[in-house]
Amino acid sequence: MADRNTAGEMTTPVRLLILIAGPLVSNNKQPITLLPAQEELAALVDACERLVPPVALEIRAEIATADSIGRVFATTRAPFDILHFTGHGSQEADGDVVLALEDEVGTVRPMGAAELRRLIGERPPRLAFLSACHSEGLARALLDAGARHVVAISAADPVLDIAARTFAERFYQALLSGRAVATAFEAARAAVASNDMLRSLRDPATLLPYSLQEELKFRLLPDDAPAHLQPFISSPPAGAVVFSREPWNRTNLTPVSADPFVGRASELHDIAVKLRNARCVAIHGFGGFGKTALARAAVRWQRERDRWPDGVWEVPLRNVATTAHARAQIALALKLDPAAGESDDTLAAELGKRRSLIVLDDLDVLLQNDQAAVVELLRALLGTHRLKLITTSRRDLPGRVDHQRVELSRLSQRDTIVAFQRYAPPIAEWGTWDPADLFELTKFLDGYPFPIRLAASYMVSTRRGLRELLRNLKENPKGTFRYQGDTEDRDTSLAATLDLSYDSLPAPARAVFPLLALFPAGVTRWAAREIIGAESEVALETLVQHGMAEWRDEAGYQRFALPEPARRYAEARMDDDALEIYAPKALRHYAAVVAAGDRAITEGQIVEGRLWITLEQPNLAQFLEWGYDREAGIDQISQAARATAQLGNYWTTIAARGREETRKQLQRALSAARRIGDRLGEANVRKAIGDVQQFRKETDAALASYQQALALFREIGDWLGEANVRKAIGDVQQFRKETDA
Repeated sequence: MADRNTAGEMTTPVRLLILIAGPLVSNNKQPITLLPAQEELAALVDACERLVPPVALEIRAEIATADSIGRVFATTRAPFDILHFTGHGSQEADGDVVLALEDEVGTVRPMGAAELRRLIGERPPRLAFLSACHSEGLARALLDAGARHVVAISAADPVLDIAARTFAERFYQALLSGRAVATAFEAARAAVASNDMLRSLRDPATLLPYSLQEELKFRLLPDDAPAHLQPFISSPPAGAVVFSREPWNRTNLTPVSADPFVGRASELHDIAVKLRNARCVAIHGFGGFGKTALARAAVRWQRERDRWPDGVWEVPLRNVATTAHARAQIALALKLDPAAGESDDTLAAELGKRRSLIVLDDLDVLLQNDQAAVVELLRALLGTHRLKLITTSRRDLPGRVDHQRVELSRLSQRDTIVAFQRYAPPIAEWGTWDPADLFELTKFLDGYPFPIRLAASYMVSTRRGLRELLRNLKENPKGTFRYQGDTEDRDTSLAATLDLSYDSLPAPARAVFPLLALFPAGVTRWAAREIIGAESEVALETLVQHGMAEWRDEAGYQRFALPEPARRYAEARMDDDALEIYAPKALRHYAAVVAAGDRAITEGQIVEGRLWITLEQPNLAQFLEWGYDREAGIDQISQAARATAQLGNYWTTIAARGREETRKQLQRALSAARRIGDRLGEANVRKAIGDVQQFRKETDAALASYQQALALFREIGDWLGEANVRKAIGDVQQFRKETDA
């Protein structure tokens, strides 16, 4: 604790310990909203630095793990005056409250009251502030340890981040100005009550401004203690804010990201896990998927946790075509003697004893120009004692480089909306829109980070509303997916970004890439072989390796796919007659998918059958639409009509049998069957129409449809079809009797 003179005045800086917990995933691996530790720390420091006159404050900042808390309290030479914890808290099923600490790879690590009390030991702080939801349940552990004042959040309540930050800033300003603890506490509650943002937001349940209820969540414990009425510091020591160790050094990254980083908590955790067990982690993915942003966030997370004694560094290698140039860039970024970059051996020797984490960002041009030399450079660096690497590229790293791969996928719908709102104008400027418009926009953007930002920026620069943005995206995606007024290049235009990747593809992959636009839901290996040809599978694998297609796996259903904005780009490169060439085979294939799904449903495998058809629904819709109007009907068979009629059981499982759009689709299928002269197809469709009418309790119409189907089944001699229709007729007649009765 700070020293005092004979008058009781402090003569050394006030000692403040800040513990920040920012776990990435829960114990069941669900992502957690990322807490930017450096920004949290900067906000607290800024509040203290604004004091007039300035107060001498010594800050020690740590990421809150069980190990760091135990180590700090076991090794500190003098007790801290203030302990500040910021992070998440939760109430367990048994009612106990825990702080959500983090482990070494960012998984939540719960800490309860008994463990917290034990780790603090015999050197408690005078005051503790637990800025975490429900933290009142942990206050007793700190009071029992010897703390005189504890500020916490009511055990029954969560608290908004903005309220917690507003409270903390005003509380410390008042406390360090010599006010009584109770006075500082009330000043902080008043700051929450008068915060303009909290006053403007209303609780959807109570319709009251958040400011009124948030201030009441803060507690000063123990209740009504006389010590709270005394100044925490009667005469604050003059001086500056200093750190017991420099919080941000040994890196060429800025303390705070220039662009907001949204989502990707699961991927950050995955990288942390792989870095623990491997020397090289390769981030691979589509152009514009945010590989560079993820790599920066990953090493920033590592730097905040002070894992690397010799620092974390980013080396930009975009458009670097030779390993000689790459070595020079590495030497420059790490502030080495230029001579260190003369060869792979000299660079490895210079870095040999360093415990550093280095990002080699954008290896694509290097891999394209001289893959063998890249392999030798990476192997030389990985042959050092402690150095570890993160690489980014559209292409896979060669197999000779021992690495763990992180395949970058799309953002979730929730993160898509958050990212869009970060870059878009305020919602008040979105014009006339409703939630359905936002849902449609997220489907169009498909979790693709670069187009999300471009679309939001388009609204800003053109002053268009949300519905106008949607219309423009559909009519002119290329003109909308770019920064308006900027020269088009890979940093300002989605088309330019994808052009770069497309132009570097081998010829077979370049030929197959546009055909992926035919498949809104992606294409399975089976479908690709049957529709495009057996040779397409290798080309599709090449597209994935070059970051021009995704490999999606949803519940074991695996497909090659394009995010929707990239599919529109591929569509623009597709030959005009591609649909006419491939649609007949595609219609036969997806009719077989419907048959397989229907068979699974009727045999009791309802979940599996429904999943197959649901995941293929966008493809099925595309080729059924083509078939209704343009299918030639070989041997007078309408695949479109028969597949549509066979969707009846599927429609039942998804509660769609009675919908008006289902009836309209069956009418189109009926027209297709009659156009081609497919009598069996027509009979099946009329039976399906009758089923819909029966479901809607339109008994007269259902009987008429069934009678027409019965006549057709008799005409073609389909005794099973006739039997099924007779049963359906009997069901309708029984329903009418029961209704009449």
